[in-house]
Amino acid sequence: MAWVIATEPGTRISCRDGRLVATLRGEPRGSVPIVDIDMMVLGHGVEPSRGVLDRLSAEGLSILLLNDRGELVSRVVPNSLNGGAVRLAQASAILTPARRLEIAMMFVRAKVQSEWELLKYYARRSPDASIRVACVRHQAILDRVTHSQSLNQLRGYEGSAAREFFGVVASRAPDGWWKGTRTRRPPEDPLNVLFSLGFVILTHRMVSLTAAAGLDPSLGFLHESHRGHPALALDLVEEFRAEIVRWALGVIARQRVTLADFSEVGGVITVMPAAMKRLIVDLEAHLLAGHRSAKSVEARMAERVRELRSSLLAVCHMPTVVLPFKAGQSPDCNHRRMDVRNHIVSDSNEKGKPEKPASPHSRSLRAVSLRSSSREL
Repeated sequence: MAWVIATEPGTRISCRDGRLVATLRGEPRGSVPIVDIDMMVLGHGVEPSRGVLDRLSAEGLSILLLNDRGELVSRVVPNSLNGGAVRLAQASAILTPARRLEIAMMFVRAKVQSEWELLKYYARRSPDASIRVACVRHQAILDRVTHSQSLNQLRGYEGSAAREFFGVVASRAPDGWWKGTRTRRPPEDPLNVLFSLGFVILTHRMVSLTAAAGLDPSLGFLHESHRGHPALALDLVEEFRAEIVRWALGVIARQRVTLADFSEVGGVITVMPAAMKRLIVDLEAHLLAGHRSAKSVEARMAERVRELRSSLLAVCHMPTVVLPFKAGQSPDCNHRRMDVRNHIVSDSNEKGKPEKPASPHSRSLRAVSLRSSSREL
């Protein structure tokens, strides 16, 4: 499978005989079979036809739209109507403080662990003592994360580890690439531009993976949910941010991009269109290639989504739902009841006996109704 990348302004994308066809000022620029496409990236000024959008959506493919600075402005993600059960489980876990903290811990542990692994990699290749110090501190933070008592405390540990990680690792970049701190919106140096580009594409891929699995990308555990914020995708991306750092330093070391490929207008650093195309192609190769015997980043991302989905479905504790009863009949009468959890377990396509339903007398109908009306999922 491949990514289709079109960044030259004025390019028109159409659909013809099962292929995407690109033209520029009436001249053909290339084509690719739709069956070979995994994702499409369109730069500023590129015009896809409505037929392209309809066909890619029908095929379950997503589109990433960038502005003239290479920043994400929109995602086109196919609509999914098959995730009702898993979304109920996701919402239930978020509304259960202990469960939410447990899952958020999982994301932070994975992130700090991946940072620690990359720090050890550079420590073996550099005499810089600050890298070894950062390794020791990351080990200590890993221990503290496990004993976090609240989300705010957990976020504090995550932020502390991230600041030290970026400060130590990014300092390996040559002069002129890094101003000493992580900046965004807008990034203030070329290295931060590379980080932001990588994180945007990684987050978009995670949005697509979570939506395809029936999860709601906007309902997060570590990150708060608010409008336009793919909180769950950002939760899952945390583990793989170190891979973007590795990639960014790698393209600089291999001179796939140079300082001449960046320009500054009004204090905003941007990437030239030709360099943007090279970077996206290089990032695609990085995400799809395995390191030594390890799985590719793309495969591990999909695996984490499947693991989270299975975990949510297996440990879901939904309230007992009482079916409607006749007027004048007490809720305590012996009429038929339905446990939402049974339906959720069957949706996971896993064999095994579901957990024993909660006692029908554990909650009154009034209590369940009040709880349902007091929250908007």
